[in-house]
Amino acid sequence: MSIFEKKKIVLEIQTDRLYRVAQTYFPDITLSDSYIWDKVRAAERQVEQDLRVYLEPVVVLPEVTPQEERDALDAAGTRWIEEPGYDWHPEFFQGNKWGFIGTRARPIISVDYLKFVYPIAGNTIFEVPDQWIRLDKKYGQIRLLPAGTLVSAPLNSYIMSVMGGGLTVPHILMLRYTVGIKDAFDEYPNVVDAIKKLAVLKIIEDEFLPSSSSISADGLSENISIDTDKYEEKIERIIDNARDEIHGIRMIAL
Repeated sequence: MSIFEKKKIVLEIQTDRLYRVAQTYFPDITLSDSYIWDKVRAAERQVEQDLRVYLEPVVVLPEVTPQEERDALDAAGTRWIEEPGYDWHPEFFQGNKWGFIGTRARPIISVDYLKFVYPIAGNTIFEVPDQWIRLDKKYGQIRLLPAGTLVSAPLNSYIMSVMGGGLTVPHILMLRYTVGIKDAFDEYPNVVDAIKKLAVLKIIEDEFLPSSSSISADGLSENISIDTDKYEEKIERIIDNARDEIHGIRMIAL
């Protein structure tokens, strides 16, 4: 899956971004549409990894999700990933915790549900009401603020003894949510531009061009040079600035 439409981006790379480069450095080589598309996808994935964020909405499924739900997402062309549940800690509601959960992926777009599911798959103890959930979407933080009508959970004596006995229960909190960037073209056009630049750079690197060369004919000479490292540094600066905007300023405490 990609934020780009294949035919549109391939045509743009061919006509707007690669034409002058190809005419200068490899005029006799014809690049196929599939080859250019592969480079765009590789560049897109690299930028996702560098930013540590998905460039499109991605549904995060808990490990207990039935296979039919996964098949339905596949059929709809929706990108999804799976993650394990979150642990229950004795201090989950103590002090100022307020049921704090730091999600593994961020930024959050929406939360579908948060359930307490005791180890047997599908054995839901309690589904947290939507109005209880408070989000810090940018930093992937969830807190629970009980509100509204009184609710009850079907807790048996064993579960009560485990959850109330000062024990940590692994993978009991099942969270389904959607993360990523809703519209990268509108929210981060600089990132989209960096992907296109990086795709062209990958094509150039595949040609194994020398850093400099000269052409002489009938007393005329022309020097041609290309320094891909400088172009790569410019792309890295764009990505670094976007990363700080998405995740916040990075710091190290010693």
